[in-house]
Amino acid sequence: MDQHRLDQADHNGDGTVDVTAGRVGPVRIGIHALHPDGVTRDSLNGFMENAGVVSAGASHFTASTKGSAAGWQKIDGNGRTEFAMTILPFGAPSVAPTASQVFAGSGPTVAPRLEYRMYLFHSGSVSVNTYISPTLDFVPGRGLRYAVAFDDQPPQIVDILADRSHGAWQESVRQNARIAQSSHRLDKPGYHTLKIWMVDPGVVLQKVVVDAGGLKSSYLGPPESFSRR
Repeated sequence: MDQHRLDQADHNGDGTVDVTAGRVGPVRIGIHALHPDGVTRDSLNGFMENAGVVSAGASHFTASTKGSAAGWQKIDGNGRTEFAMTILPFGAPSVAPTASQVFAGSGPTVAPRLEYRMYLFHSGSVSVNTYISPTLDFVPGRGLRYAVAFDDQPPQIVDILADRSHGAWQESVRQNARIAQSSHRLDKPGYHTLKIWMVDPGVVLQKVVVDAGGLKSSYLGPPESFSRR
């Protein structure tokens, strides 16, 4: 496809390819081409949005910051795909999510953080879906929480066990994951960094999916997006 013929406003376009094999054909296949402005496969630093989605295996973070009392560690062979990330030591204390220095990376108590740098083509509302290994409410009354934000936005606290019904537990076991969601707004396209902090130990993070409007229903979720790290 001649990339110079793509729409100059949003640098993408639709077309078709006719495939003929022997006496069979032609078979017409629809394609969508994208020629992003400002980034190429060679210059990319992070993950790239594709079809309205960014998908990243939890262990494929672009940066990791150790906390004052704990850190994120990789678990081989855990989860529905490849690896997972969890907090060690298991007995680490929860952090106080109301203390701003916990997430700012300074002060006596710092929460460990994972970062996923990505290039998004559009601004506006996005949702972050985290795939978490099934976990019971093993500390009654506390929940199982993490914090999430883009760039320098205020962190949102997400409780994985917000739905404590028996049906929710059955579904998480059947799916081998609980899927938690948070909503965010980005004011411009381009590079953004998704940050995930520990609040409570016990979270086992399998996968992160950013839905910019293209997420489709599937068991494993979208395959991992193209990246250079």
